[in-house]
Amino acid sequence: MSPVTPVEEKMEMELSKPTSKIKVPTIIIEDEKMEEVTSCGKLKVIPSTEPLFTRKLDVLEVIEGRNARFDCKVSGTPSPKVTWSHFDHPLTESEDIRILQEGGRHSLIISHVTNDDEGFYTVIARNSHGEAESSAELYIQEPRPHRGQEDDTV
Repeated sequence: MSPVTPVEEKMEMELSKPTSKIKVPTIIIEDEKMEEVTSCGKLKVIPSTEPLFTRKLDVLEVIEGRNARFDCKVSGTPSPKVTWSHFDHPLTESEDIRILQEGGRHSLIISHVTNDDEGFYTVIARNSHGEAESSAELYIQEPRPHRGQEDDTV
């Protein structure tokens, strides 16, 4: 393998937004001949940022037996990892709980809500630069009697 030596005194950097260029001339010694070549590349600098909710959770009122859907949007670099909890108990996917992510949009869908689902829900977004959280309450309403149904109480 031929030795490759960068020629640092000839290295050039061109800084511009949003990308920068670096030119690195090198000397390749092959079969006792020297040849100078130049490598070029673009450098894109992406600032690292802590998570930020650009849309926070909203309070929900849902009729018992219906579906509840919490939505939020979060930004951050690197992309934050999002976790959901109900009264500080972590939530995972199940038959009645779906957790969706599409880009920065995150959703928690609770199917067929009951009184046990009522309470505070929290979403936490974490990356290597920090964390952010948003919370909201889910209220469950009694189903309304259908028209034509009589009240059975006497």
